[in-house]
Amino acid sequence: MELADILGSIRRHLRIAVGILIIAVILLVAFLVTRQTVLPPKRYEATVQILIPARDTDGVRPEGVPPILLQGQVSLAQKDATKDDANKRGEFAADQRDDIRYRAVLNEAGDIMTVAASARQEDTAQKAADAYADAYIGARRKTVADTTASAQSGARSSLVTLNDQLREIEKELRDQNIELPDVVRESTDGDGNSVPTVIDTQGLNLDQTLLVYSRNSIINQILRTRQTYAQLEADRLTPRSYTDVVEKPAPQTITPEPPSPLIPIAVALGGGLLLALAVPVLMDRFDHTIKDARTASTTLGAPVLAAIPAWSRTDDRTIPAPGTELDRAYRSLAATSVATDRLPRTLLVSSPDGTPQDAVAACFAVALAEIGVRVVLVGTSTNHDWYTGARADDELAGTHLPDLLVRAHDGDLDATILDRLGSAEVPNLFVVPPGTEDDPYLSLDGLPPLLSILSQDDVDIVIIAGPPFLADPNATILSWATRHVLWCIRTGAVTEAQAREAASRLELAGVAPFGLALIGRES
Repeated sequence: MELADILGSIRRHLRIAVGILIIAVILLVAFLVTRQTVLPPKRYEATVQILIPARDTDGVRPEGVPPILLQGQVSLAQKDATKDDANKRGEFAADQRDDIRYRAVLNEAGDIMTVAASARQEDTAQKAADAYADAYIGARRKTVADTTASAQSGARSSLVTLNDQLREIEKELRDQNIELPDVVRESTDGDGNSVPTVIDTQGLNLDQTLLVYSRNSIINQILRTRQTYAQLEADRLTPRSYTDVVEKPAPQTITPEPPSPLIPIAVALGGGLLLALAVPVLMDRFDHTIKDARTASTTLGAPVLAAIPAWSRTDDRTIPAPGTELDRAYRSLAATSVATDRLPRTLLVSSPDGTPQDAVAACFAVALAEIGVRVVLVGTSTNHDWYTGARADDELAGTHLPDLLVRAHDGDLDATILDRLGSAEVPNLFVVPPGTEDDPYLSLDGLPPLLSILSQDDVDIVIIAGPPFLADPNATILSWATRHVLWCIRTGAVTEAQAREAASRLELAGVAPFGLALIGRES
């Protein structure tokens, strides 16, 4: 699909496209006016500021603080387990738990953890913040306890290994009848450096000396490990959180920010514009009627001579007033037809389906007569009684189409009939009234001689207002007799399939299309 097709669809369905845009704007305005009524309710937020150890600017770890407490503190506070513990500590009901929102923020220095809780009631927010702080501190204690338990397990394993090594060394010394010396405790100087351990090993060889020193070192390690294990046991039983609550500011009111109108505006306008573009295109996509001059001309194999505006049903049986847009369109059709230099002596005005040819034939004949062309207009249906009211009934006697067909067939008709067909309203126009009933009226014997008489030397063209081509077989007989057809197509009223079928019938009859009058879509 090309851009021209899209623009053509929008132009044909401009009212629908504009209507969609207007509806989109109305919905957008209604949303912007009423959106204040759907704002979230006012909430309160309470906070607790907690001092926690942190590395200094040089990255030095504070003494005695487990390394596990110097990292991942925000994640610890934001864990679901910590928040669930806060709900349990606060003993909140189920509806309160659904309403409470928790958050945790660590300052840039890493030494102040701010835990916050928000709720619709002020006292609930404060209670939740206090419970959240206790839960966070408890989570730190649990982290210390878990870390201590792990360290205890490691110390226990080390003691088992050291005791096994000590038994082996002492057994080896006893096997060599070496008396086990007293244990010498390891010590450090004032700067914290280890002081070399001295043991009396007089009378022992090198291997025996090494065993004695190994035994002393292992015993010192066992003593240190036991001391560490004892300290870990104390820490596990009474773990520290290494925290201090430094401030509890009063709860603050949280005013919910109204949602940005930019997104709904963009969605509404974008969606409305997209629908305004898509709906006309989709309507034409599923509409197989002829909607433009190019399709009409290609399908019927005839050039478009004029574009005629749509007319109302009240104007269907009247000649357009001079100076109107409709009058100018028919004058253009008449002038273009004459300018082609192929204006036939006889011409059938018809349509594949519908009745737009009824008005086109009459108005086209009037427009030709007004520019000096002598025209005989033939009506074939009771709808074609355009100018009968301009003459008395007795003047019309014997001039109706069925009467003339019979007389032409019998040879009882001559050119003097034109004197009775002249129009009292438009010069150069002669009118053959239709019959009083829409009964079959044509015969191959009567029609050609009638057309021969009507198209005499002083007549330029005979125009027959025919029936719909696909609805009435008489249209084919008329086209065969006239040998030329002016198609009338109302956009949106005739399908391409109908137009192709009508063109095929015309081709089978050996008739050449003279041209095409494209009529606007009926409103």
